[in-house]
Amino acid sequence: MSGTARLPPGSTAMLLVLASGYFVVGVASLAVVGVLGPMGRDLGVAPSAAAGLVTAFALAFAVVAPTAQAALARFALPAIMIAGLVGLAAGTVATALASDYTTALAARILTGAAAALVGPSASSIAAARVPPAARGQALGLVFGGLTVATVAGVPLAAWLGGHLSWRMVFVCVAAAALLAAVLVRALVPRAAGAGRTSAGLADMLALARGRAVGAAVLAALLQMAAQFITYALIGRLLSERFGAAPDAVALALLVFGGAGVLGNIAAARLTDRIGANLTLRVSVIGMALSFVVLALAAPSFPAALAALAGWAVFGLMFQAPQQKRLAAAAQERTPVALGLNAAALYLGMAGGSALGGVVYTGLGPAALPVASLAATVLCGLCAELAARR
Repeated sequence: MSGTARLPPGSTAMLLVLASGYFVVGVASLAVVGVLGPMGRDLGVAPSAAAGLVTAFALAFAVVAPTAQAALARFALPAIMIAGLVGLAAGTVATALASDYTTALAARILTGAAAALVGPSASSIAAARVPPAARGQALGLVFGGLTVATVAGVPLAAWLGGHLSWRMVFVCVAAAALLAAVLVRALVPRAAGAGRTSAGLADMLALARGRAVGAAVLAALLQMAAQFITYALIGRLLSERFGAAPDAVALALLVFGGAGVLGNIAAARLTDRIGANLTLRVSVIGMALSFVVLALAAPSFPAALAALAGWAVFGLMFQAPQQKRLAAAAQERTPVALGLNAAALYLGMAGGSALGGVVYTGLGPAALPVASLAATVLCGLCAELAARR
C-alpha cells in the first residue's frame, strides 16, 4: 500500500495551468461533435462526413504524440507545451476560416498534431514536479482538465454554435489555447522536465514492446474503446432501449458528466492511498459491472441512469493510476510513455466509435453494452499483465 503525500506548497496553481492545457485539447477534439449539423451544411457535406473531422484529429494526435516526445527530448517540456498550444490555436483558426471540407480536414490534422504536444507534456511536467507519493493527486488534477472538457465541451460548443456560429466556436477555442500558453509561460518553471534522455524511433518501439509499458498502453486503448463503443451512440441506446425522450437523454449525459468528475477526484486520492495497481483493478471491475447492469436494465430508465453513473465514476478512475504506473515503469522515458498512452486514448476513441457503429448496425442497440463489456474484460487482462511486470 502506498503512502499519501501532500502536494508541494505552491504547486496547485501550476497543476491547474497544466490542466487548462488538457481542457483546451479536450474541447478542440470534441467541439466538432456539438456543431456537426451546421458545420456539415456550410462545408457542403453530410453530418456523417463531418464526423470524419473528429477521426482526422484523433489519428493525427495518435501518430504525433509518442513520436514528438521522442524526437523533441532536447527541448524543455514547457516550451513543447507552449508550441503545441500556439499550433492548436492556429489549427482552430484555420478550421474556422475553412470554406470547404478538404481545407477543414487539413486544419483538423494540424490541430490534432499540435494538441499531441500538449497533453503528454502536461502530464510529464506534473509527474516530474511532485514527489512520487503525490503523483496520483497531481496527475489526477491535471487529467481533470480533459475530464471537464469531456463533460462540458460538447454542450458548450453546441450552445455557442447555436447562439453565435460554429466558426466562432473554433475562434473561442483558439483564444483559450493562447490564454493557456500565456499561463504556462508565466507559471510553469522553464526547466520543468529537464534532463530527459533523447529517444529515437527504435527506443520508442523498444519501450512499447516492453510488457510493463506496452501492455499498459494497450489496456488504455481498450479501456477508451470500451467506453466509446457505447458512448458514441448513447442517445440511440437510451431512446430505443429505454424510451428516453430528448430531455431525458440530456439528463443522462449530465449525470454521466458529473459522476465522471467524481471518479476523477476519487482516483487522484485512491492512487496515492492504495496504489496504482489496486486502483486500476477497482476501475476495470466497476466499469465491467456497470456495463452488465446497463445490458440487463431495459426498459428501466432509472436503472440505466444508475448504470451510467457507475460507468462514469469507475471509467474516469482509470487514467490517474495508469499514468502514475507508466511514469514508474518508464523512468527517464516518462514523456515518451505518456505520449504512447495519449496516442492510445485517441486511437481507442476513434476505433471504439467505429466499432460501435458496426455493432449498432448489425446487432442493434442492445448489443452495445455487451460489446463494451467484452472490450473491458480485454482491458483488464492487459492491465493485469502490465501489473505483474
